[in-house]
Order: sequence, then structure tokens, then C-alpha cells
Amino acid sequence: MYEFNIKEINNTKFIFDILRKKYVALQPEEWVRQNFIRYLIEKKNYPKGRIAVEYYLKVNKNDKRSDIVIFDKMLKPQIVIECKAENVKLTKDTFEQAANYNLKLGAKYLIITNGQTTMAFEKHDDSNAYRQLAELPNYQDIYKQQLK
Repeated sequence: MYEFNIKEINNTKFIFDILRKKYVALQPEEWVRQNFIRYLIEKKNYPKGRIAVEYYLKVNKNDKRSDIVIFDKMLKPQIVIECKAENVKLTKDTFEQAANYNLKLGAKYLIITNGQTTMAFEKHDDSNAYRQLAELPNYQDIYKQQLK
């Protein structure tokens, strides 16, 4: 799908992360994450500078990392993305993991993906209820909604 810089050191493969600007171990979940990042940038027009990878947060006194968080121009989280390896089925638990992160972040959108299946959800204002979307909005669509 996309071309990546991959290198091997001591029988371990590493992939270059264009956002973190470093090589990271090429695990199955990382492969999904790197492909999804490229999709966000190249197909959905999200600016690189608005995307954070492995975004640190505290949930119930535990240190956690959200796979991908996308911010708006005011640096408010807009999208929380949870990536799983291709062989991991997306379940209610996957959604709840992202939703729990979002209790702290307050983003309008949640996305869960395993590279084969991607599900996007929009949070209803002032509630913890979500509705599933047909597809992930483009960056421009989200920006237009913020201007309303």
C-alpha cells in the first residue's frame, strides 16, 4: 500500500516513523499504526503537525498511551485512534479501551482499526454515547464543523 523505510538490526526489523522521526520496532500493531498514519495524511489530508503517536495520559492513576491522537488548531484532541494487529478482532473491548482514553481526552471522534477493518464513531455532545459513522471524516470536514 505505502512505501516505508525498513531496516533490520540483529534479526529485528524496524520501520521509520515519519511523525516521531525515528525507527521503531516493526511489530504487527506498529505495521497497522504506520499504515493508518499514512492513510490519514495522504488520503484524509490530516496535517502531520496535528497527529501525536503514543500520546501519554493517565487513566484511573495508570499510565497509558493512546496509539494516535489528532488535535485541532487549538490543540484540543479531536480524534482518538486505537490500533490493533491485523489478526486481532475488533470487539466491544477494543472500543471501550479507546472510549476510556477519551474520557480523559474529550475528543469528538473515536476510531478503532486492525488494518483490515476500521470503525469510526462520533461522540454525542455532553454524553458518553457514540454513533457509528459510515467513514472517517476528512480533516477539512472536521474543521468546517468547528466553524459552525
